[in-house]
Order: sequence, then C-alpha cells, then structure tokens
Amino acid sequence: MAAASRHKWVPALLLLEVETQARFVAWAADQLSTDQGLPDSPNAGIRLWFSVQTILVSAANITKAMWGGSTENTKRDAQKAERAPLRMALALTSTSPLYKLQVRNDLEHLEATIDHWGLRAQPSASANVRTYTRDPEVAVPRESLGHYNVATGDVTFKYRHHSANVPKIVTEAARILPLASAEARRLLQRGS
Repeated sequence: MAAASRHKWVPALLLLEVETQARFVAWAADQLSTDQGLPDSPNAGIRLWFSVQTILVSAANITKAMWGGSTENTKRDAQKAERAPLRMALALTSTSPLYKLQVRNDLEHLEATIDHWGLRAQPSASANVRTYTRDPEVAVPRESLGHYNVATGDVTFKYRHHSANVPKIVTEAARILPLASAEARRLLQRGS
C-alpha cells in the first residue's frame, strides 16, 4: 500500500483510538468511584491510584492522538496542524482538561519525578513516607509524592507543583467519546 493511501486512514484510526481511550477513562472512573468508598487500607489506596493513573494515562493518549506526541518541535507542530480538523470535529481546544500534560509527564517520567521529590522532600525516616496518598485534605501531605484529594478530585505531584482535576478529565472524555466514534465511522465510510 502506498504511503498516500495509507495516510488517508490515519485520521479515522486516531479517532478510533480516542474512542478506546475514552472508554478506558470511563471504566477507570467507575472503578475510582467504587475505590473512593473503600475503608482506608494500603490496598484501598493502591486500587484508587490504579484508577487515577489509568484515567491520566488514557487522557494523555487522547492528547497525543489529537495534538501529536513527538518530542521534536517541528514534528509536533506538523502533527498538531494535521490533526486540527479532528480536534474541530470533537470541539477540543487548548482549554480542554485533556490538553494539560504536566501530571501525565510526571507519571510517564516517574523516575525523574521521584528524583525531584527525593532531592526536595527530605522525608523523615518514619513510616509516614508514602509515595501516594488519598485524603480529603486540601494540603498535600509533606511525606507524599502524589496526592489524590477525594473531596475535589484533584491529583497533585507536590514537588513538581503539577495538578489536574480528575472529574473534569472524566467529563471531557465522556463528552468526546460519541463524537469520536461517529466521526471515525464517517471517515471510514467516506474512505472505502
């Protein structure tokens, strides 16, 4: 298959991937809702963070599909321009909660985040040191790397000063899921 004919399928494939990732967000949000109601225990915290991480990584995959994911500026700019019609079809702008990448980068480059945390946190040798916490506190505990505020849905990596609101991400993913599905099918029908 020639490159030009292969290229015509890329927009539909990107939208199908957005649809899949939006479904992952929805499923993880359902699990998160269950996990937030569990009594406090180490496993409850791990389960909660599993759901939060799935939401954030899936949201990041949507972002990369819609805005490009290249680390090279010129390639990223080209991807962003090529995918503008797809973003328009989904009514996605840079104000979307899906556009924010800092928290996703903190997870994707966890080793650098841990190095950054370790250099600044200087946590005590107590048993209070935890990598991830979940509490309805406004303040992020000093001894934690990442914190999920169950009252607000904010996830924060304290020493990077990056945060995102999980419910806003979930709502946006739910909004674009049917749009991505319909637009992908429209493009596939047009291309066949």
